[in-house]
Amino acid sequence: MRPKNSIILLLPLILILASTLTCASSEPSSSVQSLSVENADTDPEDELAREFHHFETEDIMQALYQAYPHRIQQIAFLNDDWALRIDDAWYYYAHGRFLPEAIHQNWEAFDPIPFYTYPEDLPPFSRPVGRVREHLSTIIERWEADPPNRNPAFLNAIWEGHDRNTTSQNIKTTWFLGRQLTIHRSLLSVLASVEREVRFFAKEDPELAAYIESIDTVSGYNYREIANTKSLSYHSYGAAIDLLPDYYEQKYPYWLWASNVVDDWYDLPYEQRYMLPQSLVDIFERHGFLWGGKWLLFDTIHFEYRPEILLLNGFTNEGIIIQNIRFH
Repeated sequence: MRPKNSIILLLPLILILASTLTCASSEPSSSVQSLSVENADTDPEDELAREFHHFETEDIMQALYQAYPHRIQQIAFLNDDWALRIDDAWYYYAHGRFLPEAIHQNWEAFDPIPFYTYPEDLPPFSRPVGRVREHLSTIIERWEADPPNRNPAFLNAIWEGHDRNTTSQNIKTTWFLGRQLTIHRSLLSVLASVEREVRFFAKEDPELAAYIESIDTVSGYNYREIANTKSLSYHSYGAAIDLLPDYYEQKYPYWLWASNVVDDWYDLPYEQRYMLPQSLVDIFERHGFLWGGKWLLFDTIHFEYRPEILLLNGFTNEGIIIQNIRFH
């Protein structure tokens, strides 16, 4: 369904970090990601993941420039750092923090925005061992003691909102797969394209057709911080959606929910997680969305719009659709 990537992807999940991951840069980043269902999503930042970074700073800046042509006017190397311009304001890379010029030297006060390895295909499941396992077993306690804190200025600029009032002004109500949804206005055409493709393939895909019927609610905009953190969720900008079914088939869609029931939640195989049809995931990815089911901190009902991650991982312009979306 989706053209094959032009490069071979590194195996992405920390589940297999110990044997497969290699580093291409010393800058901090993350290989785990957030999870969100209403107030349930989880911040991607953690200390272990920051040790595994695969992208050069210039490549990250170029990917962002390609991913958001409607917002980023220019990238340049200024004051010994990479920076990008949005609405005549410069945001500096600042060790992955993406800070306004006035505070970019104070980067140590914040956690970085994650840019991580994301696979084309879901890799075979493998239980974490050693240092990775130890890290996962204490992640909730560590985040509660020291909540990750990303500066919101860059994402505020991308999505044109800096608080509940200004973000809500960009939110529109629409329908997606027959369910009402609130989403950022710039993504209306993107989701419309997703729906057209989903309905087209569902005609010949019984699994996909049955899944569409199982959806109870589609959740989008919800201004809030990520659980156990001081960082805003992508739902706060209307840039993420959750597809909530009427029944989870006695499986786990979300690692944090699972952790309340299963001590070693990270040992749950895919068969015990609530998984979505691969054809649906392929379609969302084609249009710039990431699927939380590929994250170590899994969120199988969550999609968020981050085409820059796909570009960094070799999903070329021939493999995904970057719409030249405009806010005005």
